[in-house]
Amino acid sequence: MKNELDNIQILRAVAALMVVTNHFLSGTVGGIFKYNGGFGVDIFFVISGFLMIYTQRDDKNSLSFFISRVKRIYPLYIVISIPLIITTFPLERLHAIIGNIFLLPGLNYPNYHMANDPAWTLVYEMIFYVMFSGALLISRKPIIVCLITCSIIISCLLFVGDYKRYGWVNLGFILSDKLMLNFAAGCVLAILFKTFRLRIRFSVGAILIVTLSYLALKTLTPLDRIYKYGLPAIAIVAVAIVTKPGSGLFYQLFHKIGDASYSIYLSHIYIIILFKKFVAINHNNWFILYYSSFFFIAVSVFIGIILCLKIEKPFNKLFTSKVINGSLKKKLSQG
Repeated sequence: MKNELDNIQILRAVAALMVVTNHFLSGTVGGIFKYNGGFGVDIFFVISGFLMIYTQRDDKNSLSFFISRVKRIYPLYIVISIPLIITTFPLERLHAIIGNIFLLPGLNYPNYHMANDPAWTLVYEMIFYVMFSGALLISRKPIIVCLITCSIIISCLLFVGDYKRYGWVNLGFILSDKLMLNFAAGCVLAILFKTFRLRIRFSVGAILIVTLSYLALKTLTPLDRIYKYGLPAIAIVAVAIVTKPGSGLFYQLFHKIGDASYSIYLSHIYIIILFKKFVAINHNNWFILYYSSFFFIAVSVFIGIILCLKIEKPFNKLFTSKVINGSLKKKLSQG
């Protein structure tokens, strides 16, 4: 487990817990839990940009890259989200059902949204992957791919114009959203990390990350999102990748949660639904609302870990198997 990306898994755990605790505690505990969900999303996006460049290989072309991301994102998403999709949209809104299944952005549709609410971030991710795939059409060298991807993101911010958010997944809004800069920053961090091999002690890195988190959630909250969440998130990922891995039971626990962060992120909406029903049948008693929220947070994490072990990892193993990949490559070559 001791490798240079271990701390990325720890950050994934922290980001997932930020989102989950925000959804359960923002209305009760308040304080930092009113804001930490958004901060967690920024961290996820910086990590994503970093990993795309860091793991890029010369033998991975545009098509193989995009297919690998589809195989990673869609199977678990579809399994978890289908019940929500078919119970949110009537069959007459077929375009919304198809759009949800394929994580397509909206085209100025006011009533279009993701049935699995947290999945709006996956629409952003897929748009970033399309941009990254476009860059790979021109070059497979990480530094060139980084420059092209960053140029595409910045060009969209400058020239797309203003659009309403509409369900958080309106295409025009996404392309002009500064949140996309987190992906670009992650790409740049990967290039810098490959060039400069600075390493610091785990204790120093942990203190820096806690300090940056405090600034984001307590001091910088009046500022625009790119400053209050984006810059601290970029700095936190930068610190994490140059920090030596930790050790001990607590570190291993967070590593496990990080492994399951995608499953936790996608599935915790079901626990939120159960939580709201539990509180409602108990007459919205504030005491029950407050203390049961911590129990349901623990349930969300536990269920996510189980889903990761029983569904996510088997899917990943299946879709990265030589049989599946060999068959797909054969069909592509024949086509």
